[in-house]
Amino acid sequence: MPTRPPPGARDTLWPDGEPGQLGGTVISGDDDPVGAGQRIGDFVLVERAGEGAYGTVWQARQVSLDRLVAVKILRPILGFDASATARFLREAQIAAEIDHPGAAHVYGAGAEPDGTVWLAMEWVPGSTLEDVLAARGPMPVASAVAFVVRLAEVVQAVHDGGIVHRDIKPANVMVQSRSGRLEPRLIDLGLARHVTSASLREGADVPAGSLAPLASLFGTPNYMAPEQWSSPDAVGPAADQYALGALAWECLAARRPFLAATLEEFARLHLSAPPPPLPNCPAPVEAVVRRALAKDPSDRFPSVAAFAAALTAAGQAAATPSRPALLATPSAMRLRDQGPQPLAEAIARVEAAADGDRAELALAEVQRVALHL
Repeated sequence: MPTRPPPGARDTLWPDGEPGQLGGTVISGDDDPVGAGQRIGDFVLVERAGEGAYGTVWQARQVSLDRLVAVKILRPILGFDASATARFLREAQIAAEIDHPGAAHVYGAGAEPDGTVWLAMEWVPGSTLEDVLAARGPMPVASAVAFVVRLAEVVQAVHDGGIVHRDIKPANVMVQSRSGRLEPRLIDLGLARHVTSASLREGADVPAGSLAPLASLFGTPNYMAPEQWSSPDAVGPAADQYALGALAWECLAARRPFLAATLEEFARLHLSAPPPPLPNCPAPVEAVVRRALAKDPSDRFPSVAAFAAALTAAGQAAATPSRPALLATPSAMRLRDQGPQPLAEAIARVEAAADGDRAELALAEVQRVALHL
């Protein structure tokens, strides 16, 4: 989980006038009913790690297993609302159904005698994708493609369980470095719901491009699919694919495809405006991302798995040639075949590079070796 208040937490829209940017006042963390050292069930609270519209997140230690966990505490004012409590506990039930190592695992949920409602889940160390992009800027194309594909595998597992996340965004993706590559962990299922064919039919008669009452909207405006703006109760897996497309865009450009100052302007952009061109992005990759961002769900890929497969193929097609033109010259070939061994080996590594990013690293090594000869 984030080690500070999750970026963008206050940008999330919550239905039914719950705390958030829309419909009601954001409640500050000052009303937190718990404190460090307090025991809740099998968990002792260590320090507050973040807060959102529904409550606060604490780093805690599970006494019986002596391990760190994340404990969400429902805000007291919402504890008196049976529907808010049910939605809070539904997150635990949904998380327990998802079987993928890239999704945060839930350990338990319950209510204390004093009315404190809690949810305990896996503590995920690392930084949010939002923080990573803010600190490092856009990812190299090959790295962005690989990362989004791995995240798409997690989202497909969510969909395979009949669940739609409805709030995929960089602030809800933790980034961990393992064996030299970035691994995504999907967190925060607070808006997730089970989806059925009947619920999808609810929005079938809604005119394309129409805007639902603002009080009925949910999600994060930067990443909400057109159907989340027009028929929020009929949102299916295609909406998560749209959010993944927006997230992929952000990985490649370090900025969001749509920016606005008001909800109405966000709605107009998502419902009718095409995304701007992606800077410095190979055409095959941009084409795949643009299809995921199609206004009509039927124009997107048939599944998130299909989107991931297309993105993988586009990334491979767009890879920088493993043998840069500079190294195809006769002089470079003679250096490879007859030059000093360190330089010859460095040139050979460029030729053997499997993708553009590795080729660039190997080429830098050629330059370094040449300078030291």
